[in-house]
Amino acid sequence: MKFILHILFSLILIILSFKIISLSNDKQQFKYELSELNSIKYGLFDVNIWKDKIADIIVKKINEYEITPENSEYIRGNIEAGFYKLLDELSAFLENEQNKGNWFEKIIKNVVYGIAFNKESFKTQVPLWADEVVTLIENPTTQQQLKDHLKNRIVKLINDSKSFQEKVVLNKILSKYNFRLNQVTNCKSYIENEIESTNRNIIIYSIVFILLCLTPFAIELFTTIEIENLIIIKIASLFLLLIIGISTPMLSIDVRLSSFEINLLGEKISFTNQVLYFQSKSILQVVKVLFTTLKFNSILTGFLIFIFSIIFPLSKLFSILYESLTDNYTNFSRFFIEKTGKRSMADVMVVSVFLSFLGINSFLNSLLKLTESTEEYINVVPNNNHSNLEFGILFFLLYVLLSLITKPINIENNTSKFGKTF
Repeated sequence: MKFILHILFSLILIILSFKIISLSNDKQQFKYELSELNSIKYGLFDVNIWKDKIADIIVKKINEYEITPENSEYIRGNIEAGFYKLLDELSAFLENEQNKGNWFEKIIKNVVYGIAFNKESFKTQVPLWADEVVTLIENPTTQQQLKDHLKNRIVKLINDSKSFQEKVVLNKILSKYNFRLNQVTNCKSYIENEIESTNRNIIIYSIVFILLCLTPFAIELFTTIEIENLIIIKIASLFLLLIIGISTPMLSIDVRLSSFEINLLGEKISFTNQVLYFQSKSILQVVKVLFTTLKFNSILTGFLIFIFSIIFPLSKLFSILYESLTDNYTNFSRFFIEKTGKRSMADVMVVSVFLSFLGINSFLNSLLKLTESTEEYINVVPNNNHSNLEFGILFFLLYVLLSLITKPINIENNTSKFGKTF
């Protein structure tokens, strides 16, 4: 009966640990997808977004523009200047043409050009021409036609400009959740809801799992009840705590611009929630990344992390289980129990993660302050408050603390040439 209870207890822990790891991986994927949708490359650095915003502003300014007595004189002056420039260029062109050809052609050209084009006479008529053009432009129908023509030309020029922005990943995420390219905001809301729902489930499963893991330790510390093979349940709990700790993310770094505003032609162009950098990795994922770089320094670092923070802790657990079940010890098991506890770096890893979190937050906040500007034409508000510790650090920390009070049972002499148990 006790054996069945042990099996049932362990089976429940395994199922819970599987659910926690699975949900944590889902949450990690959701956060990566959300950060991709909020990426600065699809907002502040997206040429298409800028084209649309600038086109809207220019079209708005064209629609708002009206010819008034105040600006009609300015328009008339520019029209006159244009006519004068046109006459000067036409005169220079004709003079150049008169010098071409044989002597007979030159005589004919001088006579014809002299009759057809009198520069000084035309210049005296420029003010009259300008008045006629201004009168024509002041006509509401003509103004609307000019506005429509300008708007169409500007929109065409902007749309014809090339954009090299690739959106393959963005389109994959949208299609995954059955959204179209113009429904990015809806997709963001959907993923945010999924993250909240997944996070709630992780909390529920984690509370139940942790309480079950603490049960055998509480029985041993706070009661005098003796349960046969309790060490097996303790080792199983520690093993699963370690597996969850190294398989789920410990830290998420999310650096973004909360808002970016710039004034253009009196209008504000604004962007919000522009993700600059996002990263979330578990210990196993970090080791995998280091190995796949195929660089000696990275491979060596990944190997050391794997040995000291994964292999050594697992070896210690199995050594404790071996000595407890066999009522015997070997130099090999004694080494892992007594010495590797000091060298596994599991506790160091936990402290390092906390310090890294605090240090990275401080560094990134200081770095982002360098980009903050409150000038009249531009306003940037950086934000690093989205970085946070993940559930993986909780399970890894709990493993470290419980492993410190876990020792083999039924060993009368817990000392050897390797020293006392840690």
